[in-house]
Amino acid sequence: DEYGCAESVSTILASLFPPFQVITGTYTLYMALKGATEFVEVSSPIRGDILISPTGFGGRGGVLNGHVGIIGDNRIVMSNNSITGLWATHYTLDSWRERYQVLGGYPVKFFRRII
Repeated sequence: DEYGCAESVSTILASLFPPFQVITGTYTLYMALKGATEFVEVSSPIRGDILISPTGFGGRGGVLNGHVGIIGDNRIVMSNNSITGLWATHYTLDSWRERYQVLGGYPVKFFRRII
């Protein structure tokens, strides 16, 4: 999981919450989170929530792929960088919305583990 954001996030979820599966695409991960009874969609994210803008629901403004990350403290978003292969804080919640929602036309969805 050196490059893929969905693979990185789902690897974390699989290690913390077996039998969650490792998933390589944001669309597939979004559908898995929507269908999982252990996760609920929320409107106001807190630390530890999953933030996802799935591929297949946008793609304008030069933003061809969706992205997924995890909410950290102070509205930062931790995610994998496909260019460097490193996990880091690349976005704030506001800069994520600007890139994926405003520019790219993607939805911004939050999921929280409830069980």
